[in-house]
Amino acid sequence: MSAADLGGALSMFKSVALTSLSFATFLAAAPASAATLTRTSFESDYPVTGFETPVADGKSSYLLGVYEAATDHSHSHAANVVIDDQGGRPLYLTLASYEGVDWTFSGSGVSNIAGILLSAYTPSSVIGVDAAKVTSLVGSTTNVGYAYTYPSVEATALINYSSNFFRTPVDAAIMTYTGNGFVIAAPSGVPEPATWALMIAGFGMVGAAMRRRPTTVNA
Repeated sequence: MSAADLGGALSMFKSVALTSLSFATFLAAAPASAATLTRTSFESDYPVTGFETPVADGKSSYLLGVYEAATDHSHSHAANVVIDDQGGRPLYLTLASYEGVDWTFSGSGVSNIAGILLSAYTPSSVIGVDAAKVTSLVGSTTNVGYAYTYPSVEATALINYSSNFFRTPVDAAIMTYTGNGFVIAAPSGVPEPATWALMIAGFGMVGAAMRRRPTTVNA
């Protein structure tokens, strides 16, 4: 390879690398395309608060918090939680309420639940999930109570306790005064920004090599 060819190849590689870095930076800064946690049913339309961050490791941890499932301040109303297929990702949930709630689970992703932490002021239950996966703090000395707004002192206490209990940070939370229907969507399959950068760099190098391949002319 001549000095001119080498210089051209290095220049092309630098261009591809800079393009890859810029694209990776864009992906890192881009927000999630859709919320993972959504409230789908309620009796009175109170504000919905919370947060959502990208899931960095191979497991998810979410917090659902309500004051009550129904507006009559009575106990044991159902809150239906539909879980989409999580693609094998272990799912940890913290459920919090003031009034008693029968958290009722369904959906193809229920089998992905690895653990549930139940914290409430009034006795509550979990339906549709193996009881061995549920830890109830209701009535115990370690009960950290409930939270239905974020940010708040109560929400911070729940998040910290859940993070320590499951040994993984809470990735998303949804909180509202009243809610009796929720959906936990499937996780996004978008590659990490660094993975995109390597892929683009690889494509660029392959393209450069093909451009510089000598052409054979048949006699």
